[in-house]
Amino acid sequence: MTRTPRLSALALLSLAGSLFFGCASDEWSGPTLVLGSVLDSSGNLATPSWTVVAQLAVRHANVALKNAGRPFRFKLLSADSTNTPTTIVSRALDFVRNEGAKAIITDSSQDDIALNQTHYDNDSSNDPNVPIICMACTSPAINNPNAANPRDAANQAALRNSLGWNFRTVMDTFPQSRVLINLWLAKGQNGDINKDGQAKNTIYASDEAFGRGFAGVLQSSTLALHPTPPAIVNTYYHPPALDPNTYDWGSDIAKLISPYSQSSNAHDFRPDVIIEATFPQYAGALVKSFVTSGASDTLLLHTHAARLPAALNSSGWALNGQEGTSHVLFDDNPSGLVFRDELERQTGVQPIFLDAHTYDATLVLVLASLVAGRSLPDPTQVSGAQIRDALRTINDPRGTVIRTGPAELEKALGLIASGQPINYEGASGPVDFDANNNVKNVIVHWRVENERFVDLERYDCISSSLCPRFP
Repeated sequence: MTRTPRLSALALLSLAGSLFFGCASDEWSGPTLVLGSVLDSSGNLATPSWTVVAQLAVRHANVALKNAGRPFRFKLLSADSTNTPTTIVSRALDFVRNEGAKAIITDSSQDDIALNQTHYDNDSSNDPNVPIICMACTSPAINNPNAANPRDAANQAALRNSLGWNFRTVMDTFPQSRVLINLWLAKGQNGDINKDGQAKNTIYASDEAFGRGFAGVLQSSTLALHPTPPAIVNTYYHPPALDPNTYDWGSDIAKLISPYSQSSNAHDFRPDVIIEATFPQYAGALVKSFVTSGASDTLLLHTHAARLPAALNSSGWALNGQEGTSHVLFDDNPSGLVFRDELERQTGVQPIFLDAHTYDATLVLVLASLVAGRSLPDPTQVSGAQIRDALRTINDPRGTVIRTGPAELEKALGLIASGQPINYEGASGPVDFDANNNVKNVIVHWRVENERFVDLERYDCISSSLCPRFP
C-alpha cells in the first residue's frame, strides 16, 4: 500500500530550486547535447516536481558520462508551459531554434497536440523537427491512426502522427476508463447504488482534449460493461479555462445530481455515480463544493488528474474519503525503487504522481540520443530525426535490461558503444513504445485518507487491455 504525501506549491518550488542549484554547481565547459522541457509549474496542472525529476534524470546521465570518461554532457533547458498551448509552442520553438534543443518534453494533451501540430500546418517555418515526449497526455485521440477531425486537417494529421515525431510515456485513458466503470459497477447491484432499478452514470469533464477524450471512453466503457439493460449516461462539460475560486460550481453540481437524462430529454432517474475528468485545481474546487452542498450521498469517482497536488491544495479536508484511479506512482521493481530512493536522497521527498513518467521521458531521450550519436565524431551534433528513429530501438526485447540510476546508465553506455541492443525498464514501467509510439501502464485504485493518497489495488493494463486486478 503506497501513501503519497501532500506537498504545498511552496514546498515544491523550494524542492525545484534546491535541485536546480545542485545541477548548476556541476561545472562543465565542454560540448553539450541540449534537451528541452516545457512543463507546467504555475497553471492548472502546476506540478513543479516534474521539472525536478527531469533534471534528476539528466544528472544521472551526466554522472554516467563522467564515470565512463565521455567528452560531452547533457543539458536540460526548462520552462513553464502554464498548461497553455500557445505558451508551450512559443517556448519549445525558442529552445529548438535559439538554444539548439534536440528534443522536447511536454505535459498535457492540449499542449502536446498544439506542439505536434506545428509539423502539419501550412507553415513549414515553425516545424521543430525534433521528437516530442509527452509525460502527462492521456487523450485517446493522440497517436491514433484513426483519429478524425474533418473540420481541421492539421489537427487530424497531428493526432494521427504519421511523421512519428510524437511519443508519450503515459498510457491513454481507455484502459483506465474500464477500471473506473468496474469500480462503480461493483457497488450496489451492478451499479444501481441508489436502488431505483436503473444504472446511471453522469460524466463531468473539462471542454478540451483531455476532458473530451476521457469523457468519450467513459461513455463507451459504460455502455460496453453494462449492456443489459443499457445504462443511462449523461455528459456535461465546463469551460477549459476558469477561475476555480469564483466559478459557479453549485449550478453545475445541481445539473450533475439532477434526475434529468439527456437521452430522453426528460426527468427519470438520479445518477448512481458522477465521474469527473478535469484539471486538478478544478477537481479540488468541485469536490469542496460537492461535499459542502450536501450532494455527497451520490458516489463521486475521480480520474488521475485529481491525484496531483493542486487538487489537495484546493480541496484540503474535503478530498478525504474520495476515491479514484490513476497510473501507478512508480513501478514496484528495482527501476521504480531506485528512482524513488534517488529522488528522496536528492530532495528529501518521495515521488508525486507522474514524476516517474517524467523521469522516464527524459531518460528515453538520453538513451536514444546515445544510440543515434554512437557513430558520430561529435555525438552532440545528432539530429532530431536521428533521435526520433533511435527511440524505437531502446526497448529491444532481445537486449540487455537497463534500469534507472547512474550505474545502469553507465552500463548502457558500454553496450551502446559496442553496438549491443538494450531494453530500458523505467521507473513507471516497461516504457515499450508500440507501433503508434504509445505505452501501457499499471493502473491503481486510490483513496484519500488524512489528506494523503493511499493506493488500494493495482490493475495490470500492460499484459491485458481488460486490466485484471493484481492478486
